[in-house]
Amino acid sequence: MVFGKCNIKNLNMKITTFTDGGARGNPGPAAIGVVIKDENNLTLDAYGEYLGKQTNNFAEYSALISALKRAKELGASEVECV
Repeated sequence: MVFGKCNIKNLNMKITTFTDGGARGNPGPAAIGVVIKDENNLTLDAYGEYLGKQTNNFAEYSALISALKRAKELGASEVECV
């Protein structure tokens, strides 16, 4: 497994993102978690981020947006979000 930032560029790279976001209370302390894997199930990146006081919906959407931005940085040509 590889954790942290990696810079892999592949013209035909399909990746899968696994995301979650949540808040304790609504609004309340919120955070996101993201795992990004390649077609071979190799973890390309995994991270979390504290968002401060936010709603649950804000946290969920922030996780998805963050994963898509990271997928672009990695050079993904196709992204599946699960």
